[in-house]
Amino acid sequence: MRKVFLLALVVFVSLMGCNSGSNSHSSLKNLKGYWDGVLVDSKLDTVKQPVPDNYVFLDISYHQGDVFSGHFYRQTAAGRDKTFFMGYANDDRFEFSVNTGNDQLNFSGNFNSKVYEIEKEHFLADWTSSDGSSGTVIFTSTDSHIEQGATSAPSLLKGNELYNLTKDGGSGQPIIFVHGLMSSPASWDDMIEKLREEGYFKKYEFWRFGYDTRQPFEVIGLEMYEQVKNAGLLPKKPILVAHSMGGLVSRSYIASGGTFSRLITLDSPHCGTPEGAGGIFTGPGTIEMISCSPSLVNLYLSELSLKSEIEIALFFSKFSVVSGKMTGRWKWVEVHKCLSKCPPIGPCCTNEWVYTWVFDRNYNSLLKAGWFFIVGTGYGDNDGAVPTASSAFCVPSTIGWKCDICPPISSKLETNCDHFMLQDPSKTPDVYEFVKKHLGAPISP
Repeated sequence: MRKVFLLALVVFVSLMGCNSGSNSHSSLKNLKGYWDGVLVDSKLDTVKQPVPDNYVFLDISYHQGDVFSGHFYRQTAAGRDKTFFMGYANDDRFEFSVNTGNDQLNFSGNFNSKVYEIEKEHFLADWTSSDGSSGTVIFTSTDSHIEQGATSAPSLLKGNELYNLTKDGGSGQPIIFVHGLMSSPASWDDMIEKLREEGYFKKYEFWRFGYDTRQPFEVIGLEMYEQVKNAGLLPKKPILVAHSMGGLVSRSYIASGGTFSRLITLDSPHCGTPEGAGGIFTGPGTIEMISCSPSLVNLYLSELSLKSEIEIALFFSKFSVVSGKMTGRWKWVEVHKCLSKCPPIGPCCTNEWVYTWVFDRNYNSLLKAGWFFIVGTGYGDNDGAVPTASSAFCVPSTIGWKCDICPPISSKLETNCDHFMLQDPSKTPDVYEFVKKHLGAPISP
């Protein structure tokens, strides 16, 4: 009878303690890579659904044996933390701690936990903070850490050249493509190639302007004017297609006396962005792009002085702008959560619901941090780098800006995308069609 009882007890414990960490092996073989999530306090008032402001990002560069390490990033409205951390993983259990300087965060979990509706690789972690907050965070694998040079050093051009105007080919009225901050002329490869394939080289002459993004945009704009003038393009009144900081460079070119027939900007911070003063792109030169900086105000005043009050509407009617907007929502998601340390008797895994922020598409992970920062500082909708209102060139004072600029822009497009998708026709076909609309139909073969 005793043997039967012991056998029954073993079977009972085995069933109730399924997926326990003592005998199973993690399906997540290696943690190396990039993971992001949102820390949501379990005591959060879900009725009010506040804007999330505690985005975290793991850059795990080392995982061998039981040890893994890397850098922990946290973006809040107050700023950004970056801290080195080390953790331990044994079979299906893991734990790591992070000391941000302001508080101590402790994470632990079981790799056998899972979220039913997330197909990408992920893991759950229970977390506690020294400030008394706690909860469960879902870390999701990101496809890439860096896209199109988003965090690389400012790209210098050939040799010691700081500026370079190069021709791709074609004939007709010139189009000049101007890249953005910490990028290069190569960022236009996909768009230019698609336009070439569709026959636009038979209608337009394609050029790219490259520059060292560490320089002030008004200095770059003046140099762009000299380059365009030396190439003999001024009389032809080129079309300008610009991304991000390139829009400010192009406007500075115009303010320096440069001719143009149309300016098309893709998420340019026309009225500034808080990212210039403490976000993910802080660095030399970006301080010019804070909200209503003296450089931005002077640029706008220079544009106004170019035309009489009667003609200013005609001047801005040559501007066409695209604004990006990352979107998401609060959501309860069902998770299969396993304890980091299973009890000797009782279930190790249970189904629970976790309240978290879910983005509507797979945005660039770096720009998720920027999105949280811009929203948290009160600027509203944005694409992860530039507030939507700023890129639309119309910033109402009601959202806390120091200036109120709404010139009569001829055409605008708002698209559900992040800052680095705009130059890729495959990711944002609506933006590509918007550009084509202003180029007109290509010349048939």
